[in-house]
Amino acid sequence: MRRERTFKKSLLFLAIMSIMIFAMSITASAAATNIKQTEGTERYVELSWDSSNGRADRYKVYYSTSENGKYTAVTDYTSSSTSKMIRDLNAGSTYYIKVASYSSYNSSTAYSVSAPVQVVTAPISVNSDSILQTAGTPSSFTVGWSKVVGATGYIVTKDNGSSKASKKVSTNKAAIKATAGNRYNVNVVAYRKAPKTGFVAKSYSSTGYGMKSSPSTPMYFADATKGGLSWTPTSSSKAYPTLYWTVNPNDKTSPDGYQIEIYTVDGKKKITTAKTSRKNISIASASSNKLIKNKGFKARIRAYIKNDKATCVSKWSAMRTVIPQASIKITASSHTSAMVKWPKVANATKYIIYVSRDSGYSDSGHWAKKELSASTTSYNIKGLTKWKDFGVYVIPVVKVKGKAYKAYKTWYTYTYVY
Repeated sequence: MRRERTFKKSLLFLAIMSIMIFAMSITASAAATNIKQTEGTERYVELSWDSSNGRADRYKVYYSTSENGKYTAVTDYTSSSTSKMIRDLNAGSTYYIKVASYSSYNSSTAYSVSAPVQVVTAPISVNSDSILQTAGTPSSFTVGWSKVVGATGYIVTKDNGSSKASKKVSTNKAAIKATAGNRYNVNVVAYRKAPKTGFVAKSYSSTGYGMKSSPSTPMYFADATKGGLSWTPTSSSKAYPTLYWTVNPNDKTSPDGYQIEIYTVDGKKKITTAKTSRKNISIASASSNKLIKNKGFKARIRAYIKNDKATCVSKWSAMRTVIPQASIKITASSHTSAMVKWPKVANATKYIIYVSRDSGYSDSGHWAKKELSASTTSYNIKGLTKWKDFGVYVIPVVKVKGKAYKAYKTWYTYTYVY
């Protein structure tokens, strides 16, 4: 009898174990799997999952603000759908969801509950009015904006939304690549990323308009061959130099102003710094002219543009060395000759005198030239015709720090003998 009872107990134990194993197998196979977030806006999230039990199960979704906190059912009823939208959530927040599996519509007890899955809502959009430029260089511009609560990062896109121009940042500012003299719009999207799943919920895009890189460096600055220099030492109204320049024609923005630095011809001393909104400037002060008269000077320029909180400055131009023409005076020495004299130009190694016996108001005549030594400061012109205009100018060649510089012709004098 004892053996028979023992045998019956063994059979009962085996039966119970079989039922438990079978139930566990059903639970494992019927559980919702591959639960993932498919959408995330400011106010709702969507999720989906798979069921591998091969039959029509029903589900109920629960959510919580913390992984180990209290979970609340999204609805009171179960559904056979394998996706769910959870509404009325807070923007820029993290939630946790569980999916419970039920065997039938009337079942009140879940036979399987998933592990918590992290989901996120999108932050609110960046305030467009807060998107402002804070800096700019010839190769980039920097924008900043108001922080968005709950955002873990931002996507900044230049111009038309090309993915190649997008940049992700974790702070509320970004430096964007640019080319000099250009204007850009930027789109900023705030996002929140779920660290456990990697899902990114994005806000709507906000646009900031008219961001600018620094202007291009001005062109032809103080370049006499391009009309960039006017300096007539013998004229009372133009005895001081006037420098000109042009903007780069490829620039899409116009500079607000220019900064010019003037140095002594050897570059050792800064004479003055000037600002102007025009495309020319005159070095007219007596103190400045005292340092450059019959000596020359060096100069450079850069342009700037202002936008929002930024002042965007171009690169400096190359240093331009400007040598003055000799300030000549002409007196008749006979009815057919004239004496030309000029003050010595500092550091001159020679002078080149140009004479035309058939030039007047127009300098389109035939010019002859002659090189003179550095010690020569006068020249007698012979063979002139009475009452006929002739033209003269003298070009010094100077040496500064071992390098030779030649003055450009910016004017000439014409007169006649009688």
